[in-house]
Amino acid sequence: MVSPKILRVTCLVLGILILCNLVLAQGNDKWKKTITHRAFPEYKIEFKEPTICDKTVQQYYGYLVVNGTKNFFYWFFESRNKPQEDPIVLWINGGPGCSSLAALFIEVGPCKLKKGGNDTIPNPYSWNNNASIIFLDQPSNTGYSYGDDVVNTSVAASDIYAFLQLFFHQFTNYTHLDFHIAGESYAGHFIPAVATEIVNNNNNASENIINLESVLIGNGLVEPVKQFESCPHMACNSTYKPVLTNDICHQMSEDFPKCASEIENCNKSPNVANCALATRDCYDAMIKRYMDNTNQSFFDIRRKCDGKYCFSEGDDVDIFANLNNTKTE
Repeated sequence: MVSPKILRVTCLVLGILILCNLVLAQGNDKWKKTITHRAFPEYKIEFKEPTICDKTVQQYYGYLVVNGTKNFFYWFFESRNKPQEDPIVLWINGGPGCSSLAALFIEVGPCKLKKGGNDTIPNPYSWNNNASIIFLDQPSNTGYSYGDDVVNTSVAASDIYAFLQLFFHQFTNYTHLDFHIAGESYAGHFIPAVATEIVNNNNNASENIINLESVLIGNGLVEPVKQFESCPHMACNSTYKPVLTNDICHQMSEDFPKCASEIENCNKSPNVANCALATRDCYDAMIKRYMDNTNQSFFDIRRKCDGKYCFSEGDDVDIFANLNNTKTE
């Protein structure tokens, strides 16, 4: 468990920058309804029913409000298939600090964005073809979410668990369905924490059980020391093609032990000074050499770097999410 400052340090170490620092302006329209739960008096959910992105399904979006100090944005899309039978998936993006709108509009959501980010088009390959999906922006100050910083991963997991209990308390037609948690990047830390919170509470409860069936972690940040060690191998020996010279990869391998030692020191004594040192040296040794010596995208080595986030689709999300029509829908 580490502080938000140290969490953001980890994000920069990994070079995962797309939408990570994007805090979107919030709309000020009135909410349709507020959900409360007597077992979670410090929490409430505000929601309304938008029609953008996928007009063919039931949608809800709004905020989980915690003590009036933290506000977590979520967007729910019902399954296009059999919503009373299909599973529910909670999507949590990584970073920490990367908006789940990136997954919604670029990866698995029911719509994609037109070039330029001014409108949406249907995504025929969306996960909501066969599942209902909740996209959640967390921790605080991620995407549309705002408020006080989340102190550590355990607090983040507790907030998400409370959100799920309030959601299922209101929408009881979904409570019997299989439930899955999915995400990517730093969600490799968030998802196990949320799953643990659910399992522990299920074991101590006789009602309000969440039917957790699986977790799905893509490109997950699980163990930075092990994952950084593979960077030079991926850059020079991948099945795609080498993207760096052998000399550069050799130097990365030579510099890795220092990077690994500093990460271990950060883990043992998680303060800003120790972790900032690991950030700087590991970034310089592993990430910066890639960025300085290739014009390929950090997120897909088959692509040239393009756009503000080195991934032009991220620019489109930025534009669309900040349109007045989007924020007031």
